Amino acid sequence: MGGGESYMWAWDSWVEDMKQEQRVEYFKRYLPIPFRWIDWVADRLGFPNVSHAVFSGQGSIEDVHWLEEQGLVNFSEFKDWFDSLPTGKKRHRDL
Repeated sequence: MGGGESYMWAWDSWVEDMKQEQRVEYFKRYLPIPFRWIDWVADRLGFPNVSHAVFSGQGSIEDVHWLEEQGLVNFSEFKDWFDSLPTGKKRHRDL
């Protein structure tokens, strides 16, 4: 505990009746989304495997592109951030 779990639980309860489009609009009010939050935001929008896809080198990064299509993230900026991570923290070969 201590990583914001209480906030996440409260947020999940608050938005449980919202549609995906409503959640996208909510996040648009708080742009730019910090890159470290992209996996959490994607999970809350129905894409739970963004972290796995990006950091394991397995799977697809199409969900990050979907976030870009919604106006929530700039893929080029995300890639620059990702490339700046220490080598041990990044593994995706397709970025």
